[in-house]
Amino acid sequence: MHRLLTPLALIALAITPAFAQQADPSKVARIGTIAPAFALYAYEKDSDDKKEAVELDDYCGMRPGDTTAVLLLFVDGTSMDDLQLAQSWYRKFSRQGLEIIAVSQDGDPEFRSAVLKANLRFPVVDDRLGIVAKRYGVPSAPFSFVLNQECRVSGFSNKTAVADTDGLAAAVEAQVNGQIGSVGISFDD
Repeated sequence: MHRLLTPLALIALAITPAFAQQADPSKVARIGTIAPAFALYAYEKDSDDKKEAVELDDYCGMRPGDTTAVLLLFVDGTSMDDLQLAQSWYRKFSRQGLEIIAVSQDGDPEFRSAVLKANLRFPVVDDRLGIVAKRYGVPSAPFSFVLNQECRVSGFSNKTAVADTDGLAAAVEAQVNGQIGSVGISFDD
Protein backbone atom coordinates (compact mmCIF):
# COMPACT_ATOMS: atom_id res chain seq x y z
CA MET A 1 0.00 0.00 0.00
CA HIS A 2 2.92 2.36 0.57
CA ARG A 3 5.56 3.29 -1.97
CA LEU A 4 9.13 4.24 -1.31
CA LEU A 5 9.97 7.84 -2.16
CA THR A 6 13.33 9.50 -2.04
CA PRO A 7 13.57 12.26 0.55
CA LEU A 8 13.92 14.85 -2.23
CA ALA A 9 10.81 13.63 -4.06
CA LEU A 10 8.84 13.66 -0.81
CA ILE A 11 9.88 17.22 -0.01
CA ALA A 12 9.02 18.37 -3.52
CA LEU A 13 5.59 16.72 -3.31
CA ALA A 14 4.85 18.26 0.07
CA ILE A 15 6.08 21.76 -0.72
CA THR A 16 4.96 22.32 -4.30
CA PRO A 17 1.86 24.60 -4.25
CA ALA A 18 1.41 25.03 -0.51
CA PHE A 19 4.71 26.35 0.81
CA ALA A 20 3.83 30.04 0.58
CA GLN A 21 0.33 29.59 2.03
CA GLN A 22 -0.61 30.28 5.61
CA ALA A 23 -3.26 28.14 7.29
CA ASP A 24 -6.53 29.97 6.81
CA PRO A 25 -9.69 28.64 8.46
CA SER A 26 -11.78 30.23 5.70
CA LYS A 27 -9.97 27.92 3.25
CA VAL A 28 -10.74 24.66 5.05
CA ALA A 29 -11.31 21.87 2.54
CA ARG A 30 -15.08 22.05 2.08
CA ILE A 31 -17.67 19.33 1.76
CA GLY A 32 -17.79 17.92 -1.75
CA THR A 33 -14.30 19.11 -2.69
CA ILE A 34 -11.47 16.73 -3.46
CA ALA A 35 -9.09 16.55 -0.51
CA PRO A 36 -5.55 17.76 -1.25
CA ALA A 37 -3.17 14.88 -1.98
CA PHE A 38 -0.11 14.38 0.19
CA ALA A 39 2.70 11.99 0.97
CA LEU A 40 4.38 12.07 4.38
CA TYR A 41 6.61 9.75 6.36
CA ALA A 42 4.94 7.71 9.09
CA TYR A 43 6.31 7.43 12.60
CA GLU A 44 8.29 4.20 12.73
CA LYS A 45 10.06 2.34 15.51
CA ASP A 46 13.18 1.74 13.46
CA SER A 47 14.42 4.78 11.62
CA ASP A 48 16.54 4.07 8.55
CA ASP A 49 17.25 5.64 5.17
CA LYS A 50 14.43 3.77 3.37
CA LYS A 51 11.33 5.11 5.05
CA GLU A 52 8.00 4.50 3.41
CA ALA A 53 5.78 7.44 2.61
CA VAL A 54 2.08 7.28 3.34
CA GLU A 55 0.17 8.70 0.39
CA LEU A 56 -3.46 9.73 0.59
CA ASP A 57 -3.99 8.31 -2.90
CA ASP A 58 -3.20 4.85 -1.52
CA TYR A 59 -6.34 5.13 0.61
CA CYS A 60 -8.80 6.92 -1.67
CA GLY A 61 -8.96 8.56 -5.05
CA MET A 62 -6.46 6.99 -7.46
CA ARG A 63 -6.05 3.59 -5.72
CA PRO A 64 -8.91 3.18 -3.23
CA GLY A 65 -9.11 -0.62 -3.15
CA ASP A 66 -11.78 -1.60 -0.64
CA THR A 67 -11.80 1.77 1.13
CA THR A 68 -15.22 3.28 1.78
CA ALA A 69 -14.11 6.10 4.11
CA VAL A 70 -10.93 7.78 5.33
CA LEU A 71 -10.81 9.53 8.67
CA LEU A 72 -8.07 12.13 8.52
CA LEU A 73 -7.14 13.35 12.00
CA PHE A 74 -4.86 16.35 12.54
CA VAL A 75 -3.29 15.76 15.96
CA ASP A 76 -0.72 17.15 18.37
CA GLY A 77 0.76 16.25 21.75
CA THR A 78 -2.60 16.63 23.47
CA SER A 79 -4.29 14.07 21.19
CA MET A 80 -3.48 10.66 22.67
CA ASP A 81 -7.09 10.19 23.81
CA ASP A 82 -8.26 11.04 20.27
CA LEU A 83 -5.86 8.49 18.80
CA GLN A 84 -7.10 5.79 21.20
CA LEU A 85 -10.71 6.61 20.28
CA ALA A 86 -9.81 6.45 16.58
CA GLN A 87 -8.21 3.05 17.27
CA SER A 88 -11.56 1.80 18.61
CA TRP A 89 -13.35 3.13 15.51
CA TYR A 90 -10.77 1.42 13.32
CA ARG A 91 -11.44 -1.89 15.07
CA LYS A 92 -15.18 -1.42 14.63
CA PHE A 93 -15.26 -0.21 11.00
CA SER A 94 -12.10 -1.43 9.26
CA ARG A 95 -13.85 -4.50 7.85
CA GLN A 96 -16.38 -2.13 6.29
CA GLY A 97 -13.59 -0.19 4.57
CA LEU A 98 -12.58 2.51 7.07
CA GLU A 99 -9.00 3.73 6.87
CA ILE A 100 -7.48 6.27 9.25
CA ILE A 101 -4.50 8.54 8.84
CA ALA A 102 -3.40 10.74 11.72
CA VAL A 103 -1.40 13.80 10.68
CA SER A 104 0.86 14.90 13.54
CA GLN A 105 1.76 18.55 13.84
CA ASP A 106 3.89 17.85 16.90
CA GLY A 107 7.65 17.42 16.71
CA ASP A 108 8.01 16.49 20.39
CA PRO A 109 9.97 13.23 20.74
CA GLU A 110 7.86 12.28 23.79
CA PHE A 111 4.66 12.44 21.72
CA ARG A 112 6.27 10.37 18.97
CA SER A 113 7.37 7.82 21.58
CA ALA A 114 3.86 7.69 23.09
CA VAL A 115 2.35 7.16 19.63
CA LEU A 116 4.74 4.30 18.90
CA LYS A 117 4.05 2.67 22.29
CA ALA A 118 0.30 2.82 21.60
CA ASN A 119 0.72 0.32 18.70
CA LEU A 120 -1.94 2.00 16.61
CA ARG A 121 -3.24 0.02 13.64
CA PHE A 122 -3.17 3.05 11.37
CA PRO A 123 -0.33 5.39 10.37
CA VAL A 124 0.57 8.59 12.18
CA VAL A 125 2.45 10.78 9.72
CA ASP A 126 4.86 13.62 10.45
CA ASP A 127 3.72 17.09 9.38
CA ARG A 128 5.59 19.12 11.98
CA LEU A 129 6.28 21.79 9.34
CA GLY A 130 2.53 22.15 8.86
CA ILE A 131 2.63 21.94 5.08
CA VAL A 132 -0.30 19.50 4.78
CA ALA A 133 -2.24 21.36 7.48
CA LYS A 134 -1.88 24.55 5.43
CA ARG A 135 -3.17 22.80 2.31
CA TYR A 136 -6.26 21.75 4.23
CA GLY A 137 -6.71 25.19 5.85
CA VAL A 138 -6.24 23.69 9.31
CA PRO A 139 -5.08 26.42 11.70
CA SER A 140 -4.15 23.96 14.46
CA ALA A 141 -4.91 20.52 15.83
CA PRO A 142 -7.38 19.10 16.61
CA PHE A 143 -9.17 18.96 13.29
CA SER A 144 -10.78 16.03 11.48
CA PHE A 145 -12.01 15.25 7.99
CA VAL A 146 -14.11 12.33 6.75
CA LEU A 147 -13.38 11.49 3.12
CA ASN A 148 -15.19 9.14 0.77
CA GLN A 149 -13.51 6.61 -1.55
CA GLU A 150 -13.08 9.33 -4.18
CA CYS A 151 -11.15 11.48 -1.65
CA ARG A 152 -14.01 13.97 -1.49
CA VAL A 153 -14.66 15.64 1.85
CA SER A 154 -17.93 14.39 3.29
CA GLY A 155 -17.60 15.97 6.73
CA PHE A 156 -15.23 17.83 9.03
CA SER A 157 -14.90 18.95 12.63
CA ASN A 158 -12.74 21.48 14.43
CA LYS A 159 -13.12 19.70 17.77
CA THR A 160 -11.20 16.86 19.36
CA ALA A 161 -12.45 13.40 18.44
CA VAL A 162 -13.32 12.87 22.11
CA ALA A 163 -15.33 16.12 22.28
CA ASP A 164 -17.10 15.37 18.98
CA THR A 165 -17.46 11.61 19.39
CA ASP A 166 -21.11 11.52 18.34
CA GLY A 167 -20.63 13.69 15.24
CA LEU A 168 -17.48 11.99 14.00
CA ALA A 169 -18.70 8.48 14.74
CA ALA A 170 -22.01 9.16 12.99
CA ALA A 171 -20.23 10.60 9.93
CA VAL A 172 -17.79 7.69 9.75
CA GLU A 173 -20.55 5.12 10.18
CA ALA A 174 -22.75 6.80 7.57
CA GLN A 175 -19.85 6.93 5.10
CA VAL A 176 -18.81 3.27 5.53
CA ASN A 177 -22.46 2.24 5.20
CA GLY A 178 -22.83 4.21 1.97
CA GLN A 179 -25.37 6.63 3.40
CA ILE A 180 -23.49 9.74 2.28
CA GLY A 181 -21.51 10.13 -0.90
CA SER A 182 -19.59 12.93 -2.52
CA VAL A 183 -21.52 15.59 -0.67
CA GLY A 184 -22.54 14.91 2.90
CA ILE A 185 -22.90 16.46 6.28
CA SER A 186 -20.91 19.10 8.12
CA PHE A 187 -20.63 18.44 11.80
CA ASP A 188 -18.52 21.38 12.92
CA ASP A 189 -20.01 24.24 14.93
